[in-house]
Amino acid sequence: MILSLDKKDRVYHEYKRQNGERIIVYYSEKRIKKDAYRRDSGIARLREACKSGHITKQQVNKRGYNKFINYGSCLHRSQQAFLV
Repeated sequence: MILSLDKKDRVYHEYKRQNGERIIVYYSEKRIKKDAYRRDSGIARLREACKSGHITKQQVNKRGYNKFINYGSCLHRSQQAFLV
């Protein structure tokens, strides 16, 4: 239902659930561009850290932008054991 909405800039849709809660869905072209820019720069920063070997065991998780990085190919052999 929500995924089938038309995506028009600065338009919101409101849905009321049976338990009285409201769901408000808002679409903004400006926000889409900002999120894409921040995501791309975050991924580039993580890839650079991956190539330079600054990724530690504590940083290996699947949260945030880390889920877009394949750590098995960029970690040192001693660190790859933590992924298993």
